[in-house]
Order: sequence, then structure tokens, then C-alpha cells
Amino acid sequence: MSTRAGIEQLATAASDLLGLDDTWSRQPSSESATILQASAGEVLLAIHTFDAYVELMATAPTIGLDRARIAQLIEQLTDAVADPERARTRRELASPDALTDATAKSQAQRLFADAQLSLTREAALRLVVRSIDLTTLAGDDTPGRVRALCARALQPDPTDPTVGPCAAVCVYPNLVSTAARLLAGSTTTVASVAGAFPSGLSSLDVRLRDIATAADAGADEIDVVLNRSAFLAGNEALVLSELQAMRSQIGNRIMKVILETGELQTATAIRRAATLAIEAGADWIKTSTGKSNVGATPLAVFAMAQTIARHDAPIGLKVSGGVRTSEDALGYLAILEAVLGPDVLTSDRVRFGASGMLGAVVTDLMS
Repeated sequence: MSTRAGIEQLATAASDLLGLDDTWSRQPSSESATILQASAGEVLLAIHTFDAYVELMATAPTIGLDRARIAQLIEQLTDAVADPERARTRRELASPDALTDATAKSQAQRLFADAQLSLTREAALRLVVRSIDLTTLAGDDTPGRVRALCARALQPDPTDPTVGPCAAVCVYPNLVSTAARLLAGSTTTVASVAGAFPSGLSSLDVRLRDIATAADAGADEIDVVLNRSAFLAGNEALVLSELQAMRSQIGNRIMKVILETGELQTATAIRRAATLAIEAGADWIKTSTGKSNVGATPLAVFAMAQTIARHDAPIGLKVSGGVRTSEDALGYLAILEAVLGPDVLTSDRVRFGASGMLGAVVTDLMS
């Protein structure tokens, strides 16, 4: 295959696959894919097999093509050909919604930055403390660490007993019994991650047994993980059926569903995942495991709050992942109040999975 022929076939395949126009070499790809075509795979195979890629990159500047753009295009094509289910899901979730992602992001950022609340700053910060799920989810967790965490949850500010207590202590299933014993008789509940946290990719049977272990040990609340692999592959029926099975296993305990919004990326995808969680019976929806590169964002919290507003049920929202300062917490509270109204400003409707933030908030209350 000649360089010119490779370019022409690649351009044709790219146009069919990614919906590009005649200026494909200079314009960002829209990734609004149509139907996968065999020619795309053939072009990619030819490029990689016969060193046409090297020749193409060397020749590109002389015929007016952008080498970086070509490399990006080939990577996009390779991903789309190798993973057609994800490409199809991206296309479907890119369809127009009531708010475009750009509009939603702009609104969310503005609300977060302005942080306009009906509460005074002190009242809001006190609410933040009462809304924290104080968490330890490390590989070296010990009963001693959990004991210290429980003591801190019950009295976050040693100098002021009116601050707190925290809403819950969240641990792995094997340490639930320790937390349950220490928190018995208090208003601070015991939460546990379960269901193959943080990936959620073990067999359903294994995930259900994990949930049962946490529940039998005394967990009041179970944080489970939405199957993002199935969701991004477009298998919403599997996502829903798994969540319903976990709902049944959890019984009358509180069920929080972690969406891992950093992997879902768009407002449309986040709204859809949140809808599936609510339809399956979630009491709370949660942004992140805290183990991914991207945790909570204003856009994610805004999209999740919009989804809750569309359902006639008092679903809670837990903001988790990367929340570190008082200003972060107040910004997220402002988004929730703007979308859901002032009644949402209670620890029965708002939680923060942000153990590292507790010290900063307590210090701010002291000042």
C-alpha cells in the first residue's frame, strides 16, 4: 500500500467511523461515530503491519497533514475497532439532552464557585461535620485504626462537644464488627464498602457474599459499586439486574451506589447511571470510590442532583473523592441546594466521603 493510498483509505474509514468532514486531518474528531466498517480494521492492519505508519508520519508534513492529529486519529480508530460496544455507548450517550455537557458544566462551576447558601457559614460547616462518613479503606487497616476513627467520629472537636458527631464510620467488611461494637448506642452508623469494591468486577455471587459478610457483621449501610464495565459496553439490563440483586441482599439496610463518575465523564452518562441506581432501589447515590484518578466534580454532583430532582423520592447524595477543604464542601452544598432546595441541607440527604477534610473544617469552626 502506498502512502497516498493509505492516507485516502484512512481518511475514508475515519469519516465513516468518527463522523469527520473533509478537514479531518486538521480538526478535532467529534467521535459521533456511525456504523463500524470492516475497511477501518483493514486500514489499521495495513498501517501497523507494513510500516506504512512510519512512512505516513514522515511524509505528512510535506503534503500538509498534522502528524500529531494523525497519531490521535489512528489511536481513536484503534480503540473504536477494538471496543465497538464502548464506541456505540459513547455515541448514544452523546445524544442531545435537556442540558448539554458544556452548559451543565458551566452552571455547576458557577454554583460551586459562588457557594451561595441559605445557611450561615458556621451552620453550614457544622452540617458538613455531621454529614461526613469518616472512612479508612487502606490495605494496612487494623482494629486500632478503626478504634481511633470511631473515637474521632463521636467527638470531632475535643474542645467543643456541640460539633458533630459524624454521620458514619466506613470500613471494609472484616472490620465492621469492631466499628459496630464501638459505635453501639450512638447516632453514628456503621457503613461498609462491599460488592468487590472498588472495581465491582467479581462474579455476582462473590459480590453478594461480600455484602452478606458486611451485613452479618453489623453494617447499617452498604456502599456498592455500579458495574461500569457493563454500563460503558451498553449493557444496562445487566447493570440494573445486578443492582437489584444487591438491593435484595442488602434488605432493609441503607444501600449507597457508587457511580465512579470520573469514568463516566459526561453529564448524560452520569444522569443515566444515576437513574439506573435509583430504579434499582438505591437510598443514596455516590460520586466515587476515592480510588480513581478523578473523584467528585461540580459537574458530576450537578448531574446527579438533577437526576434526584426528577424522581419523587428523598434520595441522598454522597460526595466522595478529592474533597479536601471547607470551600470544597460549601461549594457542593450550594449546588445541591440550588438544584434540590433548602430541605436537602441535612445529613439525611447529604454525605461527604472526605476524612481528610474533617480536620480542616473543625479548624475553620475554631477560628
